[in-house]
Amino acid sequence: MPVINMFRKEALRNQYKSNDLGRSLIKQPSIINRAIVALLVVFALGLIWINLSQIQTSKIYTAHIAAESYFPIVHNKVLIIEQVLAKDGDEVKRNTPLFSASQFNHDGVLEKVTIRAQHNGFFFQKRLDKNLIEPLNPFGHIVSTDHADDLAIWIKKSRELTLSANQNIMLINQNIKMSGIITMVIGSELNDQEQRIYVRLDKSHYKHLSPNSTFQVHIARQPEKVINLIKK
Repeated sequence: MPVINMFRKEALRNQYKSNDLGRSLIKQPSIINRAIVALLVVFALGLIWINLSQIQTSKIYTAHIAAESYFPIVHNKVLIIEQVLAKDGDEVKRNTPLFSASQFNHDGVLEKVTIRAQHNGFFFQKRLDKNLIEPLNPFGHIVSTDHADDLAIWIKKSRELTLSANQNIMLINQNIKMSGIITMVIGSELNDQEQRIYVRLDKSHYKHLSPNSTFQVHIARQPEKVINLIKK
C-alpha cells in the first residue's frame, strides 16, 4: 500500500503540473515575492526623496524698518511743544508746519516758534512723555520721498530664510498689504539675529511705515524640505 500511495501522489503531482491552473499556482509565490521586493524598493526610494527633496513655499517673517530710513525732527534749543499741527501718516511738503512750540530766547524770555518739515515725505510724531524737549532730542520723524533710495529693512533671521535681489516681497501692517521688490541683500555679520535688505515700494505706502512698528514680511520662493512639510 505505501508503494501504491506513493505512485498515486506522484501521478497527481504530474497531473497538477500539466494543466494551466497548476502552473499558475506554482508560479504565484515567486511573482508575489518579486512584487514585495519591488514595493520595498519604491518605498525606500520614496523615503530618500522625501528627506532630500525641496519645494518652493511662501514664508512670513517678522521685520521692522531700519532707523536710517527716517529723518529725525530735532531742534537745537530747549523746546516746549504746545500743539501738533499734523497727524501721523500725513504727507507733508518742505516747510509744512508740524509743531507749534515755545523756546527761550537769549534774554530768557519765552517766544513762539513753528517747527517745519525739512523734507518732503510722510510725518510721524514720536510718542512723548512730556512736552518739554531737550536740544537735539528727536520728537518726530519723516520718511522722505525726496530721494530714490530704497527702504532699509531688518528681517528676523531664520535657518530657512533665503533672500536675493529682484525677489518679490510683501509688507503687511494691520491687514494693509504693500507689495515691493528686494533690490539688495546686505551681509550682517555683526547682527546674528536679523538680516538687512533694501526694498523698493510704491511711495504711497510710506504713510503706513510708522517708526518702531513691527511688520510681517511675506516672501515667496522659500525652499522647504518635503519632510518638514509632512511633519507640520
